[in-house]
Amino acid sequence: MLTLSNNTDALPSVDDTNHAPIEIPDLSDLFDQRQDRRFHVVRPVELIPIGIDGLLDLERRVIGTSRELSVHSVAVDIPAGEWHSSQQLLLGMHWQQQVHYAGVIVRRIKTHERGLFLGAEFGGLAQELIEGDAPLPTFDRDELAFVLPQSPKLYENWSQAGVVEKTLLDRILVCPRCCGVPTFRHACRKCGAGRVKNDRLIHHFACAYVGLATEFTTETGEVVCPKCRQIRLVVGSDFEYLTGENLCGSCGWRDSETELYGHCLRCNWRFEMHQAREQELHGYHVRRLAPLAVITDSI
Repeated sequence: MLTLSNNTDALPSVDDTNHAPIEIPDLSDLFDQRQDRRFHVVRPVELIPIGIDGLLDLERRVIGTSRELSVHSVAVDIPAGEWHSSQQLLLGMHWQQQVHYAGVIVRRIKTHERGLFLGAEFGGLAQELIEGDAPLPTFDRDELAFVLPQSPKLYENWSQAGVVEKTLLDRILVCPRCCGVPTFRHACRKCGAGRVKNDRLIHHFACAYVGLATEFTTETGEVVCPKCRQIRLVVGSDFEYLTGENLCGSCGWRDSETELYGHCLRCNWRFEMHQAREQELHGYHVRRLAPLAVITDSI
């Protein structure tokens, strides 16, 4: 603790004409000591071993009680006979009626009459996985698909353990073969080609004639009915435009209808839209343990 003295003789004299600079002490060590200070925090905790692949070993979950907590470390008591010599763990601490998680690395193990005492530091693989922004699916330009930062198997494993909350973000249509992202187009119903065009027609209301728009258009740009020879036709009042028959530029097929076809950007497979697979995109949220907030709430 820093204190102020009322003894003015202890203060350095200041010479307005020639004074030496006052040295400011380095307080960084003091702040580090305050951060490493341990507090008596007793709360229910659970410890789950984590493998090198990031998967949680739920069968070896251990229930215990926290004893001490600091910004960088935690001490936990667990019953005897329930420890499986795992160094890297996911720690869940019950706080404010919810479980908050952090990754820990076991540094000390001691036995006592009630069981085992574990001293651990925050860090390790589990901490790396839960730090940063919430994992969301993003479009991978190399894979040409929506992917998560880690394997979907890992997130499903953590979701089953109750560590992360799975949220549905969107549903998209993907390739039925490889789940790549496709593009869609109105295509020929026979061959699936997108080279389809149709003729523009005009329906003249007065004489009921329907013909190609090119038949009605003169060299001067006027619209004249080729049947009844009425001139200066006005769209909407004298005639309407219609869509003619579709013609495929690849196979020559003619049809009044087109079909939506998908084309996979990854495997180049072309398929009818009804064959597309629906893929759900999920985000995952984890309640991270904030040791300082727990300490402040416990004091």
